[in-house]
Amino acid sequence: APAPTWAGTGAAGKTTLRGRLHNAASGLCVGIVGGKAVAGAETELAKCSAQPGQQWAYETDGLLRSGAAPGLCLDSHLGYSVQLAPCVAAGAPGGRNIRYDFTLQGTLVPRFDQDLALTPAATDGAGALVLKTRAKTDTQRWSIDTPSTDLQMEVANWAAHGVPRP
Repeated sequence: APAPTWAGTGAAGKTTLRGRLHNAASGLCVGIVGGKAVAGAETELAKCSAQPGQQWAYETDGLLRSGAAPGLCLDSHLGYSVQLAPCVAAGAPGGRNIRYDFTLQGTLVPRFDQDLALTPAATDGAGALVLKTRAKTDTQRWSIDTPSTDLQMEVANWAAHGVPRP
């Protein structure tokens, strides 16, 4: 059987993904309970908005960094709750608790236990976030709605026959 494929392992995946983190089943976004990004604040699924508390950055080292407080990352090691915790180096105490693999299927897998995945706690796909045993379900599938702020302009030279040439 082929080895699993992870997002960010190819040459094209060397950049940080920034945007809102959407749940495929509910269409809701990961936000911060109470909207205040502080260490220990719990995360939840909520209606998507432009609030800074719903902005996240998935970095090449596996950090899921808060856009509202870049010094804080998602920590899922508590089991009953996914909270914000200080972003620390991978080798530091707790460093693996705040790092995830983002699979090509859209699953967020904590690096400390590849058998688990980030999942809504409630069966209706709303509310708090927890870790549950990995399953191939939309409730465990995520996407980042990376905005296209880098505009690209192309100049077309029209040939004599009206066919554009780059």
